[in-house]
Amino acid sequence: SKKRVRGKDSHKSAQSDGSSSASPSSIPAPSPSSSSSSSSSSSSSSTSSSDTKVMQSRVWAPSPDFVFTEDTRRQINAVLALFQGTHNYHNYTSKMKPTDPSVKRFITSFTCGAPFVVDGMELVRLTVVGQSFIFNQIRKMVGMVIAVIRQGYFNDSEGKTAGLARVRRVLDNSFSTRKYQVPKAPALGLLLDRCLFESWAKRNGKMYGNLDFAEGEELRETFKRTQVYNHIVRRERDEYVMQHWLRIIKEVFPVNFTALETGEAPPPRAPRTAPSSSSSSSTTPSSLEEI
Repeated sequence: SKKRVRGKDSHKSAQSDGSSSASPSSIPAPSPSSSSSSSSSSSSSSTSSSDTKVMQSRVWAPSPDFVFTEDTRRQINAVLALFQGTHNYHNYTSKMKPTDPSVKRFITSFTCGAPFVVDGMELVRLTVVGQSFIFNQIRKMVGMVIAVIRQGYFNDSEGKTAGLARVRRVLDNSFSTRKYQVPKAPALGLLLDRCLFESWAKRNGKMYGNLDFAEGEELRETFKRTQVYNHIVRRERDEYVMQHWLRIIKEVFPVNFTALETGEAPPPRAPRTAPSSSSSSSTTPSSLEEI
């Protein structure tokens, strides 16, 4: 679902990435100084601010042979930790140059929770906390993580330590100024979970109280369990959103991990041509950027 969540204090909308996200009603609070928006679009922000936004994305691995174990979770968390800090995310958005100061974003934390089941489908929650996000950044971060795990870096005979070192090279090169294609996970599953006004609380908390919205925590969690999660499951069952995307990145537009690991320039993209009348109705994307 491509619903957009909009808060009163968010000047730009946050794209619901991978799920019908819970649209937070108007938030009666000042805009977080770190960002004017979440994943859809954002103005540039200073990395010195501690105000953050939390995004959550859910991913389902549909393969009947795949079992999500605690070891899998540790591997994912090791990869997610590599996103922490300030990096250049020009490859994780579109139409932005690597020299643009606004492509540098600060990630406070990125973690994978324990799997849980909703209506017979196992889901995993990835939670990323950052000062601000640019268009498609979260979806591409999640897409890269899925592609890396499915690439099998941790299954090699070299061992998990060597595998993580290879993953670090892949991500470091994706943060470089060279242009690479990064897979973009489906919008089904991403939602703006909450806004954190930490800097405002430090300055004004004693006088006005903290803006933590703790009194609505139970209602918010109930809404997610009864409405948002069920919507994710229904959409996946009806439309095979994640399954289709996984097939695309495996069979149609596989990630060029050779170039990403070595830091070499990827081969030039083939020029796009107008579709013929016989293929105009095809739903296959014409480039990795479109998925």
